[in-house]
Amino acid sequence: LDFLIVCALESEALPYQGIADINPRSIRKGGLSRVDITVSGRNGAVIYFPRMGLVDAAISASVAMDRFRPSLVAMSGICAGFSGKVELGQILIAEVCYEYQTGKWSNDGFSQEPYQVPASNAVLGVIKHVIGDDELLGRLEAGLPKKYQRPTLRIDPTTAVFTSGSAVIANHDYMAQIATHHRKVSGLDMEAYALYRAASLSHAKPAFFCAKTVVDLGGESKNDDLQAYGCFVSAKLVVEVIQRHFHEIDTDAEL
Repeated sequence: LDFLIVCALESEALPYQGIADINPRSIRKGGLSRVDITVSGRNGAVIYFPRMGLVDAAISASVAMDRFRPSLVAMSGICAGFSGKVELGQILIAEVCYEYQTGKWSNDGFSQEPYQVPASNAVLGVIKHVIGDDELLGRLEAGLPKKYQRPTLRIDPTTAVFTSGSAVIANHDYMAQIATHHRKVSGLDMEAYALYRAASLSHAKPAFFCAKTVVDLGGESKNDDLQAYGCFVSAKLVVEVIQRHFHEIDTDAEL
């Protein structure tokens, strides 16, 4: 395959079956359920993990990359955001990602030792070009089912520092504690770091990036209201980045 899209949940992969012009085909082969799609004449697939979390994400992504040898790997879906840094409904692209759980516990408490993995430079330039388009949000929301709740504010997508961990967080105090580990951290999920680490170690050597929509702020009041919207718009952004990425490759080849 030319590209691979991975999702933590089936609901995050579902929007790809309704996006126009990518010819989705649901199949099951080699013990793996996937949706094959075509973007800009390139063949790719969308898969989702058996469970949420870093372990399943790392193993499943590694197996898929070794099997399909893609030149580009992407992740879409939903995430939490840190209050005061992002808005609900905003798409974040993980420019750098780290795991907030690594470090050492001692009698003095926890000393973090974060290992960061950046998104690929090969695709970051494309991403910044795409999100710089003033008409992007309108295109991403085109075709959004009327039953999906939209965010109160329409905020442009942005690149951000991401952190990942193995647990669902619904506590403001714990979110505030995690925020002290990196002064610029804006997004939190359970899989992005695993994907970035797996891709960076893969023999396929793909370019890779993750785009997720903020649907809660990690507090006690978190709910599911924006999840369908978040899955939809992040999937459409990933498709647009893939289109632009391969378009630039084709243009460079012609030159």
